[in-house]
Amino acid sequence: MADGILSGIRVIEWGDLVSGPWAARLLADMGADVIKVETPGAGDTARRVGPFPGDIPHPETSGLYMYLNINKRGITLDLSKAEGRNLFQELVSGADMLIENHSPKVVEDLGLSYSALQAQNPRLIMVSISPFGQTGPYRDYQGSELVLFHMGGIGYETPVNEVTDLEGQQPLKGPGYQAYFAGGWMAATCAMVALFNREITEEGQHVDISEHESIFSTERPKIAQYSYTGEVPSREGSGIPRFKPCKDGYFAGLNAQRDEVRWGRTVTLMGNPEWVNEEMCATPEARRDNAATIDALIMSWMMDYTKDELFSMGQDAGLGVFPVNTVADVYSTEQYRYRGFFQEVSHPLAGIHEYPGIPYKLSELQPTIRNRAPLLGEHNAEVICQELKRTPQELVRLYQAGAV
Repeated sequence: MADGILSGIRVIEWGDLVSGPWAARLLADMGADVIKVETPGAGDTARRVGPFPGDIPHPETSGLYMYLNINKRGITLDLSKAEGRNLFQELVSGADMLIENHSPKVVEDLGLSYSALQAQNPRLIMVSISPFGQTGPYRDYQGSELVLFHMGGIGYETPVNEVTDLEGQQPLKGPGYQAYFAGGWMAATCAMVALFNREITEEGQHVDISEHESIFSTERPKIAQYSYTGEVPSREGSGIPRFKPCKDGYFAGLNAQRDEVRWGRTVTLMGNPEWVNEEMCATPEARRDNAATIDALIMSWMMDYTKDELFSMGQDAGLGVFPVNTVADVYSTEQYRYRGFFQEVSHPLAGIHEYPGIPYKLSELQPTIRNRAPLLGEHNAEVICQELKRTPQELVRLYQAGAV
């Protein structure tokens, strides 16, 4: 039985850190046979990024690496050596797709450009992810997550509508690897489109993904505001906190609503306290002008309830309210548990841990976590000897030469 909707598709991943490995993992989840190529000895940079079990760094137990590389096989090749490149080109010549996220100049200097590889495999789909894309004046510039977040315009308005002191509250970078993940999602999506196109045309193509453009494409409505008016939106907020404290954390969505329907529901939810009959609450304009006072009263009421209680009450009242969840809250959310989102993965060195699973459902051939992330070079013999037809003696020689 097929392992997924992409069963039979072979993907070679020459990726590092987040965007390339993430794009390849998304395809691996759907059943593609993904062979991850790492540098001998060092491996993927993500192997040296925490968190680590017990807070003890180890190249095989990085939480980031293990999450990004589930469902793949792993080999090592030194592409700076001729024998390593030859093996790599042989792998690519028999593959459906190559995903890489290296500098365009590095790829070209190694003789691994799309034009060179396509000559050996006309049906090849090559997905190249880089900070600024394959063309333009920035194409060879370096771009970290911090660089991309701010050059992509997201940082300027972070925190959104919460700035009360323009000079004192500087722009922030969001947590994690948002630009890298956005680039990876975009790459996987375009790879699927390219596969569909190849079914029609019988031809491969080069997919050029810019992380800089990917993160900007997720921008908020302020982009439309600038496009329509030519004005740079202010970073200033109203001074009224959107995230208000409650009995066990923070909660959002309850405030001095200008919309009469939502305000009426909010009033009913609070049990029609006497103060809602005062002049300051009579009209949307009055509530706007007295928002600080009204919100303080709402916060005082909220402090008697937990996040779960407010969420249940608010949703029953028809209000789009929500708790501000910690990671512990997320892991215990009954909705995630009901849908079986988290899956346990056993690793020989890291142990058994729960990982976020597949964030979508298919009626047939549902993607799943089939295998843990590979150890460094774990599948060298399987791929190089069994699939590329090298003898065990040749593999030993390749090890000795530092090619694998």
